Amino acid sequence: MRELNKEQILNICYGATFLGSGGGGPFKTGQNLVGPLSTTHGLLGLSTAVESLIEKSLGDGNTAIVQTVDEVSDTDGLTAMVAFMGSPDAMLKFDSIDPAIAAFDKLNEQFDNNIGHVIPVEVGGLNSIVPILVAAQKGIPVIDADGAGRAVPSLTMTTFSVADVPSNPAILAKSADFGTSIFVSTAAEVEAFARPVLAVFGEEAGLAMWVMDKALLDQAVPIRDTLQLAENVGAILTSSAGKPAEETINAILQMLSASGLAADIVFSGIMQTPETKTQGGFDFSTVTLRNENNDEVWIYVQNENLLVWNPQTTTAMITAPDSICYLCVKEDGSVIPFSNADIEPLGIIGQKAYTIGITARSQLQTGTILNSFKKSLADFGFRVPYRPFPQ
Repeated sequence: MRELNKEQILNICYGATFLGSGGGGPFKTGQNLVGPLSTTHGLLGLSTAVESLIEKSLGDGNTAIVQTVDEVSDTDGLTAMVAFMGSPDAMLKFDSIDPAIAAFDKLNEQFDNNIGHVIPVEVGGLNSIVPILVAAQKGIPVIDADGAGRAVPSLTMTTFSVADVPSNPAILAKSADFGTSIFVSTAAEVEAFARPVLAVFGEEAGLAMWVMDKALLDQAVPIRDTLQLAENVGAILTSSAGKPAEETINAILQMLSASGLAADIVFSGIMQTPETKTQGGFDFSTVTLRNENNDEVWIYVQNENLLVWNPQTTTAMITAPDSICYLCVKEDGSVIPFSNADIEPLGIIGQKAYTIGITARSQLQTGTILNSFKKSLADFGFRVPYRPFPQ
């Protein structure tokens, strides 16, 4: 068990935005939730963030409690997943965790107020931060693990789904007075019911589901210590100002390698204006990077990055479930992470950006999770074999 202070949570926001493979909620919204902190980071104008929700959520203690899976005990209650769900572009308007609190409260009521821990669904600049703040506000720990080790387009692409954690009930909430309970059997059915409901909620809502005792938690989350990894990566990013960009990027690659994750640069170039449409709670887009030789890559996106295509050679350079992560080099040399929803709001267009590939966790490389990613790729017209990156 350990405590997180405000600066550590900010580091998690930076690191999780990078690790989220272009998704997991906008970094800009994560900023607004973290609020203006009196730190030296300031890379994206955190001092001008609208609210200081971290102070509200953490109270006078200014810390949040994190537990490992091994430290969880049934005597402390059940564990539930808490997240935001919907279109990342719509989530840019979020400046409150109230929808996630409302979803958690309604779910907790159905389990006789016996939920004593929360856990992230994925890694991302928003969906790693929300469970931390919900846990802090409720006075319970957040678990250092998640269902994918990256952000994913669908609940079916998580280890919670593969472990057959009961999806009944799933609570989707816009506020304490505006939400719905979904009584179905599988994550796929939750997706089928939730996506149309999100249209009523403005394409974004709080989500709480997957209630587990300790035995089921052990089975459902083999991907662990992801908040710690995000914090470590974030610490590199928040101290990058004044350093050569190559030094920062190499430090991140070395950090990932030390954590057992193979990673390398896929491509770097100037960010072009994305083509985006929102439908059914998803942002579908094509992102283009162009280098000084006028070579391009096209990144295909369903909330998260799914594939980098080289039109010069008509080949896929990297495909999901491997992560395709973003970094941008600012004019002062600092290196910042961003998600697809952040590209226009944070002024990434016209800036130099890197795509970094990270080999997927082994749990994502086989079976139903891999097949779910293949289906998403097929929806874009790509039927390519999965070859772990880097090759």
